[in-house]
Amino acid sequence: MKNVSFQRIYHYIVTIGSTQKNMNNSRFVLLLKTLSPGELKQFRDFVHSPFFNKEKVLMNLADYLKICHPEYDKKHMEKEKVFEFLYPGKKYNDALMRNVISDMLRLANEFLAVLNFNKKEFRKDMLLLEELKSRKLTGHFLKKKERVSKTIENTVYKDEHYYDKQYELSLIYSGFQKDVTDSYIRENKLFQEISDLLTSGFLIKILYHNTFLLTRNSQISNFRFTYNLSVELDIFFSREGKKFLDIPYVNAYYLSFKLMQTQEEKYFFLLKDFLIKNFDILHIHKSKDILTVLTNFCYTKVTSGSDEFVKQQFELYKQTVDKGLHKGTVDYISNIFFISLVATGYEAGESVWVNKFIRENINEVKEDLRTDTHHFCCALGHYWKNDLESSLVELSKVTSEEFVFKQNIKSLTLKIYYDLNESEPFYSHIDTYKHFILNNKIVHDKVREQVNGFINYSRKLFNLKNTDGKDKEFELNKIKREISENRALINKIWLLKKAEELER
Repeated sequence: MKNVSFQRIYHYIVTIGSTQKNMNNSRFVLLLKTLSPGELKQFRDFVHSPFFNKEKVLMNLADYLKICHPEYDKKHMEKEKVFEFLYPGKKYNDALMRNVISDMLRLANEFLAVLNFNKKEFRKDMLLLEELKSRKLTGHFLKKKERVSKTIENTVYKDEHYYDKQYELSLIYSGFQKDVTDSYIRENKLFQEISDLLTSGFLIKILYHNTFLLTRNSQISNFRFTYNLSVELDIFFSREGKKFLDIPYVNAYYLSFKLMQTQEEKYFFLLKDFLIKNFDILHIHKSKDILTVLTNFCYTKVTSGSDEFVKQQFELYKQTVDKGLHKGTVDYISNIFFISLVATGYEAGESVWVNKFIRENINEVKEDLRTDTHHFCCALGHYWKNDLESSLVELSKVTSEEFVFKQNIKSLTLKIYYDLNESEPFYSHIDTYKHFILNNKIVHDKVREQVNGFINYSRKLFNLKNTDGKDKEFELNKIKREISENRALINKIWLLKKAEELER
């Protein structure tokens, strides 16, 4: 069958009827729907290339499908009609049609593989070097190897990908020396180089992954991961592996892992100092990962009552903004990040900077969350200025049903009613707050425990605040001690501050 014209295909499509037997939801068509117009054109060229396909019927089917893209309407994809187009005058044969579709799906899968392969320049280079080596084309190999080596060395970020590429290149060069030249000797210096490159890439990856698992464990209390080789790595770095800590990415992830593992302040300051000195040589996403580790540690310290880390946490948020990392991989600022920064900034006494940040960045919050985020941040601002009534007004304007908003609103409202010292709204609110946390299925047990602790101690302090008696001082000291020792508690600094106010 000869290749068909565009006019014939178009005429055929607009005249065919609809039927239930179609290819619209087949694996093949679902795959085609993911292709852009440009990719579909490439696929057609791919099918028409004799290197990949010599079947005319598949070429004609590719022409037909190009016109159907991207809707692939049922009436256009009815199997018997497509068969009639591909085999005019021939009786419909379902087995043959299935074979055609199967062959086309195979080509489509191969096309996707080639499409992906063409994006992997380094992988193409390695396969070419392998082929040049096997053909003993020494000059070609050495020239290509030199170009690849320069490309790798010019990589801006010397991360795990850099060391993995250097390892692969050195390994293939070592094999080239053995197979092609006479310079492969028993004491080849490449042996140690290959070992060091392999170790460097591995260390970066295992330390990064262990840090990731530790971060997940800190967020999910009912599941525990295993950190492979954590003890062995400590021993290694204290002995012959100490030299690998001179590699910035190894050092960064080792300090990150040790901070998350031990929760020791010394690792916090070492990691923070490392980031300040090495920010420009780390990939932007890796820098953000480290900032997240540091910020999470500060949050843990603040939750435990260390108010000196409020300032540290704010400085990290500020650095995130100054370095342009506050948007991440998206085009907007997360409302969670925005609110956390604002709340921390006010608590750190940085209201001038925070107010400027709100004015200049509120429009960068995702549009459907922007207004609610702004009202909540205004409520926080009023609260820290002790304008409690205005804070309540701003909170009343937040309409979002997102848990983050509802939790933060209820937490701030509790603080406001406590400070207003209004018994009826305070007790009514904490009852509502407890039911909200209890009945919300998305709330993790760890969060539920922290919030319930905040509610219960707020109630105890409010009761003491409005009670006189000889046992008041004893009860207050008891509550303060319990709050200080409680490790599952939000707003711990606020609670301790309110307890101190009752001592005056």
